[in-house]
Amino acid sequence: MKKDNIKEIRICLNIIAVFSFILMACDRVEGNSENQALTEMTSYIPKNTQGTFFEDIRIAVGNIWQEEYIADNGELQQGITCGLWFFAKHDSSQSRHVRVYPGKKVLSDDYIIEAVDIGGGERELCLRLSRWA
Repeated sequence: MKKDNIKEIRICLNIIAVFSFILMACDRVEGNSENQALTEMTSYIPKNTQGTFFEDIRIAVGNIWQEEYIADNGELQQGITCGLWFFAKHDSSQSRHVRVYPGKKVLSDDYIIEAVDIGGGERELCLRLSRWA
């Protein structure tokens, strides 16, 4: 083989490698790779009860009342809040207790819990739960 042919082959291989890395990065950002698939569900949990989701987490709800709270945007708000207890069966370091209000998101390594609505006649929490597969 001529030196020029070898040089052209190396350039082509480098271009292919660069495009491969770009495509892999796009998959991760868009959540399309197998390791980044997002599973979502919406559920209602009545006060003073708990639910089990994805077979490995429990979420309990209680202490629902009106109060002032500081929203994620830093503004003081008046509204209904509730206590949320999150128990991760596979990793207890992810377990936590927080007060939530409508729109509040609780993040862990594997889950996103969003308080969609709190209230109703039954005093319940409507939540959207997402899990990275």
